[in-house]
Amino acid sequence: MIILDFISKNHREKSGLKFKFTKNLRKYDLGVLSIAVPTNQLDIVIPPRTDSVKLTSICYPECTKNYIPEDGITVFAGNLHTHLAGRAVRTKLGDSLILECTYGSKNRNKFTLGGFGTSDEMCINFIYYYPKIDFLGCQSTKLNEDLEKFYKNNSLMPIGTTLNGSVRNNSKLIGDHLTKLKPSRQLIERIKNFYENSDFHIGACAGDKNSSIFLTEKKEFLKPDKVFAEKKYC
Repeated sequence: MIILDFISKNHREKSGLKFKFTKNLRKYDLGVLSIAVPTNQLDIVIPPRTDSVKLTSICYPECTKNYIPEDGITVFAGNLHTHLAGRAVRTKLGDSLILECTYGSKNRNKFTLGGFGTSDEMCINFIYYYPKIDFLGCQSTKLNEDLEKFYKNNSLMPIGTTLNGSVRNNSKLIGDHLTKLKPSRQLIERIKNFYENSDFHIGACAGDKNSSIFLTEKKEFLKPDKVFAEKKYC
């Protein structure tokens, strides 16, 4: 897997790549799967002027059992990925895969949202393993109804705008509105608490054959502090 990110559209890449070929094939093929918080403007929301905001994604047992064979796989490395506001990332491996990203926005005056730009944020762990199986990765997120209720109750919707479908389907519209706000300390704390805590999540996972997608039912949110208390994580 090769990923190159550029800040400038006029950047000219000069690093180069070298490929080596051999007739002596290895015993196993390498696989890469990812666990991530969806890179969406309403799934990653980091309020400004905040020391610590933690976001979590869960790969539930329904996903792992659907794709990972009973004899398991061997994980040998992970690539933890955030952008400039990222402070720490940790992953718990087991029947459930749990990812937690911690961000700091003390020196930022605007909301930081999910996106692919350097000033946006992401939360991903690319997990390297063998032997390769039909499993691209998984993620979990808040329920649409919980998002809609929170944004309406806190007057975070753009005034005079008709939404097209669910709140998440209008994430760019609402996200652009968020970045223009000058939130009070009380609103910052409410948003931080909402994104750090949930009663339920819904999970999704996918294989790479025919782009198969498996969705979990509404699941109880696993509290990261309790899970990571065992100290068995990477």
